[in-house]
Formats: sequence, C-alpha cells, structure tokens
Amino acid sequence: MHDTETTGARLRVLRRWRGMTLTELAGLAGVSVSFLSMVEHGQRMLDRRSHIAAVASALKVSETELVGGPHLSPDRLQSDPHMGIPPLRVALQTNTLTSPAVDRARPVQELADEMADSIWPLRRACDYVQIGHLLPPLIDELHLHVAQPADEFSHRLALETLVEACGCASAMAKSLNYMDLAYLAALRGEDAEVLAPWPSPRHPARQCARIGLTARRPTPPTRRRRPRD
Repeated sequence: MHDTETTGARLRVLRRWRGMTLTELAGLAGVSVSFLSMVEHGQRMLDRRSHIAAVASALKVSETELVGGPHLSPDRLQSDPHMGIPPLRVALQTNTLTSPAVDRARPVQELADEMADSIWPLRRACDYVQIGHLLPPLIDELHLHVAQPADEFSHRLALETLVEACGCASAMAKSLNYMDLAYLAALRGEDAEVLAPWPSPRHPARQCARIGLTARRPTPPTRRRRPRD
C-alpha cells in the first residue's frame, strides 16, 4: 500500500503542473472534489485501480508516476529526486517545435544563461531535485522561442539551448531509471538538432543530446551572447 502523504503530494504537484483546479480534475476523472482534496491532504488512500487509472488519464501521466513505486518511500532523499519526473514528462510530451504549450516566455538569452549557469552545475552535482524544478519550465519556454522567434539569432540560440536541455533531461531520466523518458528526451533533442545551424560537427550541444543514452562525459555548453551592433 502506498504512503498517503507521498501519493497526495504527488497528485497535488501533477495537478498544479497541469494548471487544473480540483474541480476540473474531478470532472475529468469522474470522482468527487472532496475525494481528491482528501487524497491530496493524506486523509484518503488512492488505492482503487479504477480511480488511479481515471486520475492518471485525466492528468496525462502514467499510473506509476501518479501512485509511485519503490522510490516513493518516507525517505525524502530517495523520493524527492523523482518528483521532477512527471512535470518533465509533461513538458516533453505536450510541446512540439511548431506548437508550444505556453504562450509566455522569458527572454531567450536569460534561458540560455540559466542553462549554462544553473542547470549545468546542478547536472554535474547530480542535484535532480533542483533540476526537476528548473528544467520543465525551461523546456516549455524554449519551445515558444523556437516556434515564434524574434529574429534569426534568437531562433538559433533557442534551438541550441533546447538541445542542451533535452540532453540534460535524458541524462536525468536515465539516472533515475526512466528509460522511456530518457529516449523521448533524446529524440526531442535530435528533432531540434536537425533545425539548428551548428557551427561545427562537435558542438557541445550536439554531444549533449545523446548524454542520456551513452556513457559519454557531459561537456558544459558554450556561452553564447547576441553580437553587439
């Protein structure tokens, strides 16, 4: 039987990431609002198979991601790194290079700097808790810049940074043993790579796209800045 507090917290994270209210999720899943509220607060178990399947389907995640597996233990050091997997999966599944899932984004240079200055150091430190907080929204926003670039430089920078982000997503998923997600992230990176005008065959971002599925040591991305006029 799964821990009620952990399952409830996971449900709340997934629901908020999907931007749903309790009422909206309850309507899609065919359960009562009060039932979902009690599950989120650890007052009820989510243990009936039909409920698990309905809620997971409404959230567009797997049943395992909703109720967890062996990693969902009271030990926060063991369970917390896995909390970033559902939103990461949502980001990779709901975005395409022509149809982003969000309609607002920070400046693309700010996103590239976050990738280089924050996420890459966290990747080297294997801090998957913080990566799980930063990477999904970064992937969302980069897709918006790829689909609706302000200019050629922004388009190129968004593509290169997206390949790096997908490579890190693939590596994180592989390390946590979500091999299907690691493969999906690598494919998303390769999709962006096809459109990116790489300056050389061994550009760091090109290597990064395959980190999650190979044993190659990750190479930090080269910082890129808009050229001065």
